[in-house]
Amino acid sequence: MDEDQPVNSKDSIHSVFMALRSSLARAVMGMVPPREVEDIVQETYVRVCQVKDWDQIRQPRSYLFRTARNLALDYRKRFETKYTDSIDDEGVEALVDGLNVADGTFEQAASNQEFAIFCEAVPNLVAPSQERGLKPRTVGRAS
Repeated sequence: MDEDQPVNSKDSIHSVFMALRSSLARAVMGMVPPREVEDIVQETYVRVCQVKDWDQIRQPRSYLFRTARNLALDYRKRFETKYTDSIDDEGVEALVDGLNVADGTFEQAASNQEFAIFCEAVPNLVAPSQERGLKPRTVGRAS
């Protein structure tokens, strides 16, 4: 069967598809990940089989390639949208709050680190009370 003759039955669309199967795979190979190529080709066949009026397909070869290309573009669009959607500020805050509630390890480590830095810095400071000869109070302890 000639691949550019109008399609008039399911058998003829099947024969055109089988003749073009490897060409369709090569056509979408650069557009989608290798593991998705076969799925795109199979989905092309499914979509073409769902056509109700095959007499309307004047150039089955072009129709199959266009369908495969559109499916590959749809896949890329879904993939890019899935992995490039950003989380809004509220989403980030909720995520951070969830992490803090679930595990206080970060807060404890940060608190310990801040206290250690504070303890290292205190001996090097000259408080205004020391300049006047007053005794400084110890932080965190009752006098």
